[in-house]
Amino acid sequence: YQVYIYHRVQFTPTTTNTDLRWFLRVLGIGFGVSSHLFFWLLFVISAYCYLAFKGNEGRVKFLLPADDEDALIVSFKALLVYCFVAKFVHVAMLIMDQCSIDIFLIDWERPKGNIMALIQQQQFMQQHFRAPNDDANDMHLNIISCWRKLFVANEWNEMSIYRNISPRFTFFVFLSFLVGLQYEYFSLQKPMALLAEHELDVIPVSIVYKFVVCAFFFMLIFAVSYLYCFFVNDRILGSDPFMDLIDLTCLANISIFVLDTRYHGFYIHGKSIYQHADTSLQQINQNIENEKKRLCKARGLVPDKDVFEIFVSTQFRQQYDKIYREVLQFEMSKLTQSLVPKNNHFFMLNQNEQQSKDNNNNNNLLLSKQLIESSKLLSMFLSDFIEKTCPHQWEHRELMGAERIFGALPDLSIERNSIFYEDVLHKFKSKLMYVGLQYDVTLLLIL
Repeated sequence: YQVYIYHRVQFTPTTTNTDLRWFLRVLGIGFGVSSHLFFWLLFVISAYCYLAFKGNEGRVKFLLPADDEDALIVSFKALLVYCFVAKFVHVAMLIMDQCSIDIFLIDWERPKGNIMALIQQQQFMQQHFRAPNDDANDMHLNIISCWRKLFVANEWNEMSIYRNISPRFTFFVFLSFLVGLQYEYFSLQKPMALLAEHELDVIPVSIVYKFVVCAFFFMLIFAVSYLYCFFVNDRILGSDPFMDLIDLTCLANISIFVLDTRYHGFYIHGKSIYQHADTSLQQINQNIENEKKRLCKARGLVPDKDVFEIFVSTQFRQQYDKIYREVLQFEMSKLTQSLVPKNNHFFMLNQNEQQSKDNNNNNNLLLSKQLIESSKLLSMFLSDFIEKTCPHQWEHRELMGAERIFGALPDLSIERNSIFYEDVLHKFKSKLMYVGLQYDVTLLLIL
């Protein structure tokens, strides 16, 4: 089923290509599914063996082999090792997916005052105050500040690594139970949980029972921590930081457009209902009061709906790729110019050239003009797309029936327009943020 979902959001019937990348993706999905299956299978069987051995008031109904070289114990260890390797590969694949998404911030702010007068002033400055060796577009009038966009980008970066479960606290409580309260002795091959001092060097430890005890306490701590953060910390003692991020985008008049696969992504609509977001603190406070008292229209792309799961059309994706094609080629050419061929091999520049290259490292950190122009062009394209003023149209649909449980998977081969679904469950957190990997990382730590 996960392979089917990957096909629907990454390929179309006319562009399906079963290459090496597709094979590695299917292999990673298979590792993830099999690691979950075998982990819970081992846990259930081990828990049954544990309860059958220690849960009958000293009357043993089931006894594990005492020899570690027994076929059952060897098979258990082999499956445990496979679960660890498979889960490690799966987590690595998920991290790579989150590191390769396309994120674009759309600034809806418009210049204040008479726009034509500002443009004339800019042209006057370019004609009379431009240096002789400067290009025609070097001097320009900065009408709109970029600090709001930088602030939203910084908050997005912080939320991308946010975790509501602390590994340090989890390990501290885990070791407190096992070592401090001596619950680790529950894994001894003895029917009763009580232990005498002279039995420590006599009774061996069972790897099966140890796995059950460690997995049980680790998952118990994880579940309690998650429920506390979900019901208490994010709703009573504080607020959900991801909801704060959505409110921040509306306050900053910035929208976030994300594509995690070729035809699938998420959209957070942050366009303000007011004329300007770059204003005084008193005006911002007054705007918030008006929203509380419902003295203004509801915010959102659709009234009271800010977050959407989107499926873009093939025509939209082609236009999106076309805008970035030239700038990607330009950046690749800059990368290849840092290496010079010699005797059919690539070697680094000589010492003098390397020194001049080091002096220009700070300049390389700056954004190229072509990249900035492509960003402006893409911003215009996406803003026109959202406002339905370009040939690529979108339509909003409601989730129906089983789509509310399993998610929407429209057939893009027969859809002419892009489709927006309200992200009711806020799946963008699990798809785009580290918080969505906590369950998989927890299983990896247990293994």
